[in-house]
Amino acid sequence: MLKFAREFTTSVFPDRNPPQIATAERCVLCQQELDDAAVARLTAFDAYLGERDAEEAVAAKEAFEAAVSAIQLLSVKARANVTTILAGYAALSQRRKEHAETLASFFEKAEARLGTVKIILTARTYDELASLDALPDSPR
Repeated sequence: MLKFAREFTTSVFPDRNPPQIATAERCVLCQQELDDAAVARLTAFDAYLGERDAEEAVAAKEAFEAAVSAIQLLSVKARANVTTILAGYAALSQRRKEHAETLASFFEKAEARLGTVKIILTARTYDELASLDALPDSPR
């Protein structure tokens, strides 16, 4: 609500120095007249909120960058590796061979998707993440 009040005061009191919310003759939230003590309290409150917003923005950016770094370190085994690992399992029956093929196909799609995600994160074209096709259901 205070964010909207700040926006409102910018348009109503364009000649006032920030924070316009405390320099107006009236509180933009309750429309009561402000005396000097109320202006001081509102100014202090506004400054506190600004500091908290800045702290939270920094924390959010750091968390996001940590998540991006973690994703960049991920890897998925290539289809050929999965096929090699499951070769003995696949040789036991036709059903297991089909299951191994499903697993290898899933790993191939997961590896391609992870590569695309890494490219998007590196390029910082985050909107492209919304257009990624979903992975098939887990073969487990």
